[in-house]
Amino acid sequence: MSRTMRTKIQRLRAMSVPEIAHRLKQFFYDKIDHARHQLFGAETPEQFLDRHRITSTKILLSEFRQRSIFTWQNIPADELHNLISEHFAQYRQATLSAADEFVQYRFRIFDKTVDFGSKIDWHYDPTKDHSVPLVWWNRVQYYNPDMVGEVKYVWELNRHQHFVTLAKAYFLTNDEKYARILFCQWEQWLEDNPLKYGINWTSSLECAFRLISWTWALQFAKQSSLLTEELFSRILQSVAQHADFIGHHLSLYSSANNHLIGEGAGLIYAGCYFPELKKSAVWCEKGFHIVFQEMLNQVHSDGVTKEQTTWYQKYVFDLGVLTKCAADFVGRKIPEQLTDRLERMAGFVDAVIDSSGNVPAIGDDDGGEALKLTDAQRNRYHEMLGVAAVLFDRGEFKKTQTPPEALIWLLGDAGLKKYNSLDRKSVAKSLNVFQQGGYAIVRTVQPVEQVFVFDAGPIGLSTMAAHGHADALSFTLSVGGQKIFIDSGTYGYTGAGEERNYFRGTKAHNTLSIDNKNQADILGPFQWGRKPGTSLDQASYENGTMILRGHHNGYARTAGTHHRTITFDNRLTWTINDKMNGKGVHHIDVCFHLAPCDLKDEDHKLLAHFENLHVELAFSCEQLFSVHIEEKDHSDFFGAKFGHPVVRIHSFVELPFEFSTTIQLKPI
Repeated sequence: MSRTMRTKIQRLRAMSVPEIAHRLKQFFYDKIDHARHQLFGAETPEQFLDRHRITSTKILLSEFRQRSIFTWQNIPADELHNLISEHFAQYRQATLSAADEFVQYRFRIFDKTVDFGSKIDWHYDPTKDHSVPLVWWNRVQYYNPDMVGEVKYVWELNRHQHFVTLAKAYFLTNDEKYARILFCQWEQWLEDNPLKYGINWTSSLECAFRLISWTWALQFAKQSSLLTEELFSRILQSVAQHADFIGHHLSLYSSANNHLIGEGAGLIYAGCYFPELKKSAVWCEKGFHIVFQEMLNQVHSDGVTKEQTTWYQKYVFDLGVLTKCAADFVGRKIPEQLTDRLERMAGFVDAVIDSSGNVPAIGDDDGGEALKLTDAQRNRYHEMLGVAAVLFDRGEFKKTQTPPEALIWLLGDAGLKKYNSLDRKSVAKSLNVFQQGGYAIVRTVQPVEQVFVFDAGPIGLSTMAAHGHADALSFTLSVGGQKIFIDSGTYGYTGAGEERNYFRGTKAHNTLSIDNKNQADILGPFQWGRKPGTSLDQASYENGTMILRGHHNGYARTAGTHHRTITFDNRLTWTINDKMNGKGVHHIDVCFHLAPCDLKDEDHKLLAHFENLHVELAFSCEQLFSVHIEEKDHSDFFGAKFGHPVVRIHSFVELPFEFSTTIQLKPI
């Protein structure tokens, strides 16, 4: 049986009867749609204008140019440029530098640089060095490694977030070269990606992100004379096509994760910001309904995303903010629950971030963004918290004195003024507990900053748990703003092959595994089968000692239950006690993933040397065990791998089993 067929069968197992009925209905709709398209072709530009009762493209474009939709557009032009020069000079230069690369048709896509020369191949897959065939959209098997290596490399460029950069460069300089390249590439894309043909029509989420980028790019560059009436009407027609495609291909039922929230945001953008289109009110209403409902469905009441991933925590937050801005524009009231959920989402990030801006790489990280409003090197979590600081009047969220560039574009001059007036007060607690999300975070300041994140949460969202990792009872530790014990990250998705399974598997995390198995069963690259039941049992401060406890039953079928207790003396010593209940003889491994460092075995203890810190690890067990130092890979960003040392404790014993690890920190 082929890998593609196995994936389809496994995917079918995750579906309920109503979902299967829905997908059968969708299947026949798409069949009829394809036949109709073959018989009659796509709607012509003339038919589009007639259907929308647009009699004058000149008036259409003129009215569009006069309409302001974003807060920054209410600031007089001279004043806005002065604000940018005063507060965002370095960001302005970064935008121009990036735009100059795009003018040369050079792009950085994750870990790869692609130089197209003078014309972009919008279907080019740099991981396979070939172009994906231009066929009807649902015949593009982007999960088939024979057709596509890693689809995200194709989709990333086609999100057109570089359109925003080119348009912003034109807006900041009034240099037509940026507008010329922007609209030239835009025309090429419309020509090379006919409706529902090719890889760029295979994902509703990608269509939604494109709509968001297009909206911002048009607002930055709409005054350019190079935006002709004909091109604008073609763009407008494609906006309608994108919104219709999204509306008919929503990620429902078991697929209802962050994709559905993004698709809702795309409908909101098409509906709120393009009122010229006949179905704008329908898209707007549908989009708001989806986002308002799914933000509450997909985020725990304590603010942790149910996908159990820190990167998508930011993703979903950003989509929520974009939705809020659109709602403010059309006078739509935001539910109080949603506002509270967004604030709590920022609160979780604030709890886990260290003084250097490091956030543990828990769960999947695809390296993408809902909207890219800056091209400067920056900490994306600082940017998220900076926006949250203004929205929720939370001074502790303000991590840098310099305001993030996104503030001026999202919240205007009022947002900038408020950010500058906020006191960077620190109200960090020594213990933060997110019971629904399953995290306990210990934070100290003296004698040195430590941020310890204990993960006793569920594996992920719904039946698929698509973006979660088998990391129950794992932990990360940062000391003095330096990563010490790390999560291995993500590396890749469909193009990573077996490495996809390693990076999300149990042994890639700081926890215990049995018989070389994961805590959950891997069924596909975005699907888990049997999942562990997890519990954060205790997180308390007693008699000067921090105590964290949790357990999971991921090995209950073959062995027993894993219990982990972590104690901290509130200074420099961490003790981790692992207990495996059950019966039978089993191979047990306990892994500790250290950030890159010099790790040596000295006097029967392991000593890890970091720049300003030594870390001593000592182990204790009544049964025989062996200590192994291994070199493994971690991923700091999508598509990239870097080596790091792993301490693996191995024992072949009869259960029950108990093992203790002491971590002693020694600042230099």
